[in-house]
Amino acid sequence: MECQRRLLAFAAVCGSSVLLQGCGGGGGGGGDPSVEPTDAPPSDLWACTSSRTLPEQGMHGQVVMAPKKGFAVDDISMSQCNDKLTAIWPHASQPVTSFRLFAAWKPDWDEGNRESSWQTLKDLLEKTNGKILLGTEVEFLDDGVTLNSKANDQMWSWALELMTLLGKDRIMGLSIGNEMDNKDATPEFWESGFFEMIKSKVDDMNKAGFTDIPVTVVWSMGAFAQEPFNSRILDLVTQARDTWGNKWVWAFNPYPLWDANLIPTNAEECESKVAAALNIEYTRNVMSNARDRVAQFVGNDDYTLWVTESGWSSPVVSLQTEVAEFCPSWADKESVFTFYQNMMEWDLSLNNGGHGVDHMFYFTMRDACQHGICEGFGLIGSCEDTACKIDDTPALALAIV
Repeated sequence: MECQRRLLAFAAVCGSSVLLQGCGGGGGGGGDPSVEPTDAPPSDLWACTSSRTLPEQGMHGQVVMAPKKGFAVDDISMSQCNDKLTAIWPHASQPVTSFRLFAAWKPDWDEGNRESSWQTLKDLLEKTNGKILLGTEVEFLDDGVTLNSKANDQMWSWALELMTLLGKDRIMGLSIGNEMDNKDATPEFWESGFFEMIKSKVDDMNKAGFTDIPVTVVWSMGAFAQEPFNSRILDLVTQARDTWGNKWVWAFNPYPLWDANLIPTNAEECESKVAAALNIEYTRNVMSNARDRVAQFVGNDDYTLWVTESGWSSPVVSLQTEVAEFCPSWADKESVFTFYQNMMEWDLSLNNGGHGVDHMFYFTMRDACQHGICEGFGLIGSCEDTACKIDDTPALALAIV
């Protein structure tokens, strides 16, 4: 159901004819030239193997703006094979130096693995001089509106415990919830309850010595369904802006795969819509719209903007199986590689030529099924796989040979 709401929400970000082009003009400002390529990674970092490599991008290496790009860690990788967190970018040689964790630990994960997994994570961050965007989930009971206080309190307790273990230099921010604009909570939750929840967590962090850690809530692009924001979240973001100023980070998940205006409805429009969705101009234009919208809301452009999630799925996500039947390229591995390559080559610039995206997280390491919905966003299939998902010679190269 949440994924279906994504489809509808994305359609409201811009007009349907505009979304095929993006939400703004073409072009883009330059990325930060002061960001240098990272040093060669330690030799003992885990990486998937592949015969396919990303092309070199001059002085940047294969991943442009690598210090400002990170990996979103799926639940399978975090809970079942934490010793195989991908610390070198697939199809490249540069280290991953930031990771987004959706939770420090979850109640339905094996508690016996928690402490050893955290120590493995700590060791990895020390080797790479890395940081994490640490999440704590906001779960609801089966009715969809009542908070699951027991689970939420436990996950927050674990988050504080992990922060203490890692130390403040390893925490780039705290994220409360994910795509919260898709949650059907009560009006009271949106008017004041959610803000009070966040404020309580910030107070807890301050007491624990994490006073300078940025705070965010991650939104889907449905946050922009109305001007200036979806009415559901307007009270919350107004309170956050007025209370925390630049400590508050604006974070969005710009998924072309979930954009109803880009999903093919017949075979005739298959290739054109796939090409539009994979093109980096879609993500650049949507995030340019996001920056402009937030700048108008806060009154300046001096704020932090993150892309907290985006990726492509192969096999097809279970909600789009019919699309793949008449448009196989929608869920083809080559589409995954093209989207990934475009995201890795993006310099994070936006259309206005000024302040670009400050950090981006690619989703994700491994495929996963949750709540009966299976998705193939991983660049690796499973914990047992040592090879990257794309591990072959492109069809074009075979044809030339």
